[in-house]
Amino acid sequence: MNIILFGAPGAGKGTQAKRLVETFSYKQISTGDLVRAEIASGSATGQLIKEVVDGGNFSSDEVIIGLVEAVYDSSVGGYIFDGFPRTTNQAKVLEEMLAQKGQKIDLIIRLVVDDDIVKKRILGRYSCKECGAIYNKYFQPTQQEGVCDSCQGTDFEIRSDDTEEAIQTRLETYRSMTEPVLQYFKGKTKILSLDGAQEIQSIFDEIKGVIESYEKSRQAV
Repeated sequence: MNIILFGAPGAGKGTQAKRLVETFSYKQISTGDLVRAEIASGSATGQLIKEVVDGGNFSSDEVIIGLVEAVYDSSVGGYIFDGFPRTTNQAKVLEEMLAQKGQKIDLIIRLVVDDDIVKKRILGRYSCKECGAIYNKYFQPTQQEGVCDSCQGTDFEIRSDDTEEAIQTRLETYRSMTEPVLQYFKGKTKILSLDGAQEIQSIFDEIKGVIESYEKSRQAV
């Protein structure tokens, strides 16, 4: 079963994707993680990507598709696609890639969140340099100020693209380039919209129930 987690930057796709991977036998493909890894590698491609990302823009279809194709493994039982596809062209390529292996996108789960909440989620987030645990000064700070709950590390970082200007650009790009992806899949794939402003556990429980119900219906056919 292949699932797309859909939503604006900061909608909570990555958080839910990681929980779903822990619960089901899916593998996550996060273009955000792939892009950050490429930047961290210091490659020429990574340097070019960093310039684009720091400006609040998305990398080109060619770059993103190349990163996804490099990690896609058709033998995996199912994927959670997080942040991909972001354009209709990427959607077409993903369809073709899956069709070659006799697979398809089974379900799209859209997390709907107001822009004001999105901005607080992005501007308030920071992560532990030691273990990567993610926090938010508005919604989920560390239990002890300046100390990571997971590893007790004291060194934190903020993503370079988490600025007010970059966020506004990303939201505008999302509206113009990414939202049309839903229209592309309309009539082809089941699309479910959920309130992404709920508590993390409530959102997860709702998504989990949807997936379990969908899998049961498939097994009954």
